[in-house]
Amino acid sequence: MQAPPGSITFFFSDMEGSTVLAQERPDEWDAIKQCHDDILQACIEERSGHVFNIVGDAYCAAFSDIVEATQAAVEVQRRLGVDVRGHRIKVLIGLHTGSSE
Repeated sequence: MQAPPGSITFFFSDMEGSTVLAQERPDEWDAIKQCHDDILQACIEERSGHVFNIVGDAYCAAFSDIVEATQAAVEVQRRLGVDVRGHRIKVLIGLHTGSSE
């Protein structure tokens, strides 16, 4: 991905308690993670963000507009705040705006 000119807002997320969840619900883990991944990917793309790295359930994305990044983060929380296979998925999200090299 080519970095956009000017300031970039970086979006970093991580599913809270995912290791314990995967251990407690091994038969459902793949479906829970897929739901999480689908929602993260959709929310980021809908707000013109670009995923540049995924490590397990942690997403790293870049936005050229801080408002779009913030709206994506809020939408992720809203969509994951519903019951997913008997579990509420909690995601920690951090945003940082600055220039990149």
